[in-house]
Amino acid sequence: MLEDVCILCLSVIWSHSAFAQYYNEHHIAPAPWLYWHDANEIILATPSDTNINIEVRKSDGSYLATLTAKEGMPAVYRPTGNFRDFNRHTLNTKITGAGIHLKSDQIFSVNLRNVASDQLGTDAYIKGNASLTSLGNPGIGLAFRVGYYRDGPLSSELPVYTIMAIYDQTQVSINGVSTIELNAGESYLFRSAIGSLVEASKPCVMNTSAFMDAPGGCGDGTFDQIPPVNSLGNRYFIVRTQGNSISEQSTIVATEDSTVVTINRYNASGGFLTSTMNILASAGNFLTIANGDGTTPFSVAEIVSDQKLAVFTGSAQSCEVDISTSFPVSSPCNGSNFIETTQFKAYRGNDLPYFCYILLEDANAQVDFNGSDLEIDCCEPQTNRKNQLVYDQFQQQPGRQSKNYFHFEFHKIICSHHTNWWWLFNVGYFFQSH
Repeated sequence: MLEDVCILCLSVIWSHSAFAQYYNEHHIAPAPWLYWHDANEIILATPSDTNINIEVRKSDGSYLATLTAKEGMPAVYRPTGNFRDFNRHTLNTKITGAGIHLKSDQIFSVNLRNVASDQLGTDAYIKGNASLTSLGNPGIGLAFRVGYYRDGPLSSELPVYTIMAIYDQTQVSINGVSTIELNAGESYLFRSAIGSLVEASKPCVMNTSAFMDAPGGCGDGTFDQIPPVNSLGNRYFIVRTQGNSISEQSTIVATEDSTVVTINRYNASGGFLTSTMNILASAGNFLTIANGDGTTPFSVAEIVSDQKLAVFTGSAQSCEVDISTSFPVSSPCNGSNFIETTQFKAYRGNDLPYFCYILLEDANAQVDFNGSDLEIDCCEPQTNRKNQLVYDQFQQQPGRQSKNYFHFEFHKIICSHHTNWWWLFNVGYFFQSH
């Protein structure tokens, strides 16, 4: 049954209240491209009804900006550098000051976007579009299982994984082999097999990414944060979006030996279709599945296991793709009842259309979008409420609202929010961890 699910696509994690992924400090590891030019954009949102100040620094402590945000007025920061001045990062070497450190005395969320949008005239420095939403405190850990939504072939480039230290003298090993020592704010980008175990002697953050992933013609940069093993769970819901059969896949990685994985599939109305069971014999083994029912947009695949899993999902519009690292819904504390972001923008500043899907834990919950009932006043929703699966999906065109927020008085959600344009795609997820 899907009765206790809730999803909106911008990533958020709840700490001590109903505000998922809102923390007063965030550490973000580097992508294959650099963050310090104007093809990147940072969105900072807060549930505070008064202004809060958020300090933005490079991971080596170099000061960038102090931004002001409050509920209804997210801060938007775009670095001023020219992309042609910043070559992509080198793999397998220590890199200093390439990540981001954000801090405030109040809680806030972070959505980091690659907005290159195929408007640069070259893909040599950064390939758009992509979106990462910081996990906050639950994204910090000592052990990670790396992965990507598919094992190949990637005709463009193989995935890249990044680890960034938060403390000095952090020893990093990959698959049991001592690899590098990092100090606070230093990072290491590398390639490794899906399911590889990355361990650190002190807390770190990690990303999964590809400089360009071309699943059947067109392509995009992709990136998202990798949850550490301690933040993983054993129940996930994967919604199929509007991509092709290559991009609409998810890879499931075992964290323990003899892991039993059951895949339950539902149609777009919430009706049960099939159930299959698989056994992953060893930790690090993985299984790649088609999203949803394998063909239909907004159908759902439920992943249930007896052990913790890492799940990496591709979402797309045709062959324009981004990756998301799914967070578990295997706890009643999952979800958020406040989510806010801003309109997706292209590099030249024009608004982009998007689509969104929401899975709720209560079939009677009201969802307000920008102050209006989603199902009455907004966005032409298509709603299915069968088998207690609450599933709203809607599309919105440019020029409607520059700031988007969802509010839920009593019930929590996870929400998925995607740009929807023929030459680019990106996705952000908001959900809750316990």
